[in-house]
Amino acid sequence: MPLSPGDICLVEYPFTDKPEAKKRPVFIAEPLEGTLLALTDGEGSPSGSHAVFIPITSRLIHGIYNVPVLDSHPDFKETGLKVSSTVLCWNLHTIHKAMIKHKLGKAPESLRTEVKDRLRALLRL
Repeated sequence: MPLSPGDICLVEYPFTDKPEAKKRPVFIAEPLEGTLLALTDGEGSPSGSHAVFIPITSRLIHGIYNVPVLDSHPDFKETGLKVSSTVLCWNLHTIHKAMIKHKLGKAPESLRTEVKDRLRALLRL
């Protein structure tokens, strides 16, 4: 499945403190295509099998590195989310694309810009 930054997908989200996983929505920050990675497929060819994602929670959590996604926003339906949510920009992960179940939607440009701004602030770029 082709991915691009700002896609909102459903993934089989692994927990670090439990053996099980749950399906959760995530914001794709970077699909890591082509030669962006030092990872290879075992044969020395660049692997595009991973993506950097940011978890999305259905709880509205205020914080300097959190971005609200409100159902009152005119482009909310584009996201594919069911309820107002929060993108937890401080919680970056890399995941194998096989764990991505399907695309829910796309973040509107204003949300993508806000996430980028929070990531820049967090990483001091």
